[in-house]
Amino acid sequence: MKGFGVEDLSPIECVNKELEEEIGLIAEDIQIIKEFPDNGLITSLFVAKSLKDGVECREYGEAISDVKSFSKKECLELMAHDDCHDILTLFSLSLFVSGQLD
Repeated sequence: MKGFGVEDLSPIECVNKELEEEIGLIAEDIQIIKEFPDNGLITSLFVAKSLKDGVECREYGEAISDVKSFSKKECLELMAHDDCHDILTLFSLSLFVSGQLD
């Protein structure tokens, strides 16, 4: 899931706002894993744990249509079969399957 910062919110507050708006979840534990410079902006990679139900508020035309959970084995298969092309997603999946996000 990707989103943009909001001026009056911290990065972690923005993540929780996006999680709840986009997929209806709230994270009790969010950590910044890595930050990357990207065209003059900073792209941050977060891990969110201890998820609980919130209130989903998708905007009209939102690209997210479904939320799925994947095992480490399924993530490896996604990576091996070239089903994922976004470098940040591939990097995130590699951290997950290697156990670095446990």
